Amino acid sequence: MDMFRRRTAEDDERYHAQRTAMICEYYGTCHVPRSLWVNNRTSAWWEKVVPTYTNVHLIKDFRMSKGSFQLLCIRLEATLGRRNTNYRECVPVPKKIAIALWKLATNSEYRTISHLFGVGRYTVCCCVQEFCSSVVTLGGDGVIF
Repeated sequence: MDMFRRRTAEDDERYHAQRTAMICEYYGTCHVPRSLWVNNRTSAWWEKVVPTYTNVHLIKDFRMSKGSFQLLCIRLEATLGRRNTNYRECVPVPKKIAIALWKLATNSEYRTISHLFGVGRYTVCCCVQEFCSSVVTLGGDGVIF
């Protein structure tokens, strides 16, 4: 009697698969596999226009010269750098720093900056917070300045 009552995990999976197939057949639907949803944004301004900026434009918009910006990128690479995953690419360190500098220099809304750099509003918020905490942490030790 115990032999008939005992069900394995394999039997459970088979039962659920058959049940799902019967339900889908009854309603005329099929199981749709989940897909990763990403909101595609354009970052053409960051990729095409900013590289053509002269030192004067950079100082005017980012309040920093090109040399200082590159030095800041090198110093903050260890704390701000992330790895790409199978699901999405990370925001590069120079772009993170530019987002934070733009926010601090212009006091624009997160929404405006997200459209400008082609990232989400939450990403803008995270970039600003990570940048500020990294500068405070490394700047307190005299590493950056």
